[in-house]
Parts: sequence; structure tokens; C-alpha cells
Amino acid sequence: MPDGRVAFIDFGMTKRVAREDLEAEVAALRAAMEGDAVELHRRLAAMGFFDPADEQVTPDAVFEHFHDVTAWYIEDREVTIDRALVAQTLIDFGDPRSRHWQLMRRETMPPQAMLARRMEALTLGVLGQLGATANWHRIAREWLFGDPPSTELGALEEPFHTRAAA
Repeated sequence: MPDGRVAFIDFGMTKRVAREDLEAEVAALRAAMEGDAVELHRRLAAMGFFDPADEQVTPDAVFEHFHDVTAWYIEDREVTIDRALVAQTLIDFGDPRSRHWQLMRRETMPPQAMLARRMEALTLGVLGQLGATANWHRIAREWLFGDPPSTELGALEEPFHTRAAA
């Protein structure tokens, strides 16, 4: 905006998400952040991403794929989101050029997960356009697990989120 502020306009991408679906997503992310391939595999199978009986969809393969798509925020480190990172992440989301393509062909996207994946891709795209740098892991932990704010902006927003949760 002319005064230097950034404004985001949402044109109606809304959906009600069941509490159990949110909790399942958060639990899967926690497993990935902890490096627990077996637990991540179990949780994603329970959410309907793949048939748990499919022996070709191994915990290690699932973890590697999940990691490549989410490393920018599941690893506790500062990351600059640039166009190359965005491009590779989107390829790994679901493009035949991905090294995970054979695995992805055995997976599916459950309807309850579509909004979250879309929001994740759109957020990544905006951050890539901005060339933004942060420890996205710590920011994600604020939202996912209620960790203390890790940035000045997080500290400024905390009172709002505390009131909204009450």
C-alpha cells in the first residue's frame, strides 16, 4: 500500500473444517517435525492419503516426500523462500518431474485436506514473491502448538489471539 503496509484480500476461499480433521493434521505435522516416519505414515494413512496395506508406500518414502514438501517449515532453521524453493516444492506437491512421482501415484488427496494444501501452496507462493526469510518452523509452532511468539510481530499479535481463543 502507499504507506508501506501490506494488505491481503481473500475472495471467499472458506470452508468449515472439522475439529478432528484439524487435530489429525496437527498430529501428522508433529510426527514429521519430530522425525518420526512410522508415526507420520500411520497418521497419514488414517487420514486417507493412502492404503495402509500398500507395502510400496513405506514410512521412509512417505516421510521423504512429506519432508521435501514441508521442509521450509518443519525444520527449525531460518529459510529464505525464493522462486527456486517454491518451484521445487510445487513440483514435489504433485508433478511428474518429482522424484516422488511413483509414490504420489499410489496416494490420494482426501477432500478434508484439500483446503489446507491449497492454503499452504498459496502462502508459499506469496512468501516466494516477497523473498521472505524467517524461521517458519517456530512461527508454525506458535499456531500449531501454542508455543510462545518467536518474532516481534508474533508478540504484537499474541494479545489478539489470546482474546480470540477466550
